[in-house]
Amino acid sequence: RPSTLDAQRSTMAMVSAKLKLIRSVCASSLLLFSVSQTTTAVAAFSAPRKKLALVTGGNKGVGKEIARRIGIEPDFAVILACRDVDLGREAARDLRENTDIESGCDVVACPVPLDLTDFESVERAARWVEEDYGGNLDVLVNNAA
Repeated sequence: RPSTLDAQRSTMAMVSAKLKLIRSVCASSLLLFSVSQTTTAVAAFSAPRKKLALVTGGNKGVGKEIARRIGIEPDFAVILACRDVDLGREAARDLRENTDIESGCDVVACPVPLDLTDFESVERAARWVEEDYGGNLDVLVNNAA
């Protein structure tokens, strides 16, 4: 049975992994703010270009709606990051095809599973954002449970 100290170390390791993800993909200074008790967003503002947002848990519910609201903004593109890649792809397709805005919804699904409780999963997702988008993540909405 794990001790309280082991549980604290595990929690600190996960916090450290999440901060590493944020540091590895954000290009400038960070602005932290709380969206709700279970949702935290981190925003960084950089040079004029289409801003990139990553929404965890974006395949349904609040996360999907957040992705929709960001994705219809003309200056934004959205990456849906989910534990189940197929559900993420389905949600991204639904957002692109079923948006009433003429300009559409600029959203793609992350091709690697992202489970925020798994350090290696967080690292793989960060590496993918780094490789495919040059590490220029402007907004991170941590909606996943």
